[in-house]
Amino acid sequence: MIKIQTTKENIESKGGLFLAGKVAITAGLKTIKSALVANAAAVIISMYALMLEGKSTFESAGEKRYSRFFKEVFELPFVYAKETVRLYLEKMSDEADEIINQLRESNIKIIQKAPLHGIWIDNKQYLPVDIDTLAMDNSKSKKEGVSHTYRGFDGFHPIMAYVGKEGYMLDCELRPGSQHCQKGTPAFIESLIGQLKRLEKGGRYLFRFDSGNDAWETLKTIASAGKEYYCIIKRNNRRENEAEWLETAKRGGVRTEPRKGKKYGQAELKRFIPRKEMNIFQR
Repeated sequence: MIKIQTTKENIESKGGLFLAGKVAITAGLKTIKSALVANAAAVIISMYALMLEGKSTFESAGEKRYSRFFKEVFELPFVYAKETVRLYLEKMSDEADEIINQLRESNIKIIQKAPLHGIWIDNKQYLPVDIDTLAMDNSKSKKEGVSHTYRGFDGFHPIMAYVGKEGYMLDCELRPGSQHCQKGTPAFIESLIGQLKRLEKGGRYLFRFDSGNDAWETLKTIASAGKEYYCIIKRNNRRENEAEWLETAKRGGVRTEPRKGKKYGQAELKRFIPRKEMNIFQR
């Protein structure tokens, strides 16, 4: 026999938000300040919570207007109406760089408390920093920056950076869909290096890139940061002769056969830039 019991209490099925609330407090989101909005922290935390539920627009704030659970879990003095959230977000857009920098500091606080594991190469340990771009589909959207991406649809082309074998997101940057992956990347790397120093993990850092970032500016930026910063970049052959690379691998490389019928050759080349030895692994 099935017995149904009714209640007038509000029941929330999203218990995971309780943990998310603790993360928000630990990260210091309550300390986010704005010169234009008095309670900027409440707006930021509300948007953070909505995104955790897969909602990325301020209109969704209206659903939480009278949710006691939402308010208490994130230690909010009150939940703003969607119209107020929109107004305050527009005001804070005038100081977006300052707000984003505060959010980066909050992110650093969380990663500092997390275990970060590195990888071993030639008996030396490196903390990996993986950087890549992706295409976000925003077809039929009129959002600012939406344009034709390399994937063939209209959208954005953001760049992401992850640290450690665990893959914690260190930083990200929203970009127009038509922007080439290399454009702005050296400046992005410089910002990452500053954040890595604040992590205070020490040791060697190994940046890993796809072939789209195989450029002198990328190498120069990392080499200039110091001897503890290294990089691996997937080779962009461009107009180079693939047959010559094959012969190089045959002459100086190691040949293996992972499975029957598949032969694999690997060679390591060391190159030096005049006046500056570059910390590069090329394979």
